[in-house]
Amino acid sequence: MPSRKKQAEALYKKQDDQRNQFQKWKKKSVAYIFISVVLLAFVAMPTLIVLVVGLFPSVVAGLVDKSMTRMFGWCVTSCNIAGVFPSLFYLWTNTNSIDLAFQIVVNPYRLIAMYICASVGWVLFFTIPYIARYIVVIFAKKRVVSLESKRKELRDLWGEGVGDKFKKIKKLEEEEDRRYNN
Repeated sequence: MPSRKKQAEALYKKQDDQRNQFQKWKKKSVAYIFISVVLLAFVAMPTLIVLVVGLFPSVVAGLVDKSMTRMFGWCVTSCNIAGVFPSLFYLWTNTNSIDLAFQIVVNPYRLIAMYICASVGWVLFFTIPYIARYIVVIFAKKRVVSLESKRKELRDLWGEGVGDKFKKIKKLEEEEDRRYNN
């Protein structure tokens, strides 16, 4: 079995490789976004105006999120796009002019709708882990109750010696934890 030092070195090397891949991906993403913005500026300026103003919370979330997976940015951006899309649809189905784009951008109700959808992404990101943890705890408690009832049935069937070994093992694990934590 490899030593702890070798395991730590392997882990650090893996993390460095992931960071390097992330940096490469980040540079490519910035380039793709820049090319997309330039193309939109030439082809669809009204759409670009609505997107720049409407997706501002997504830009902030992307800048704030420093994790490797960028789940915070993804969550906020997906909800934000859902809020910006009705305004884009209104723009595309009408005159699709710069004047209409500015009317959409300065309309407080449309801006509030866009930004509230982004805030839903923020709320989802911060509340879902707690909800998931709560659900996991509930299922774990139910499992403990069912296992306790099965152990009681086995004790009734086989006698009092059933489960004593488990108590001894648990006591040894607790002593070991205390030894390592101190």
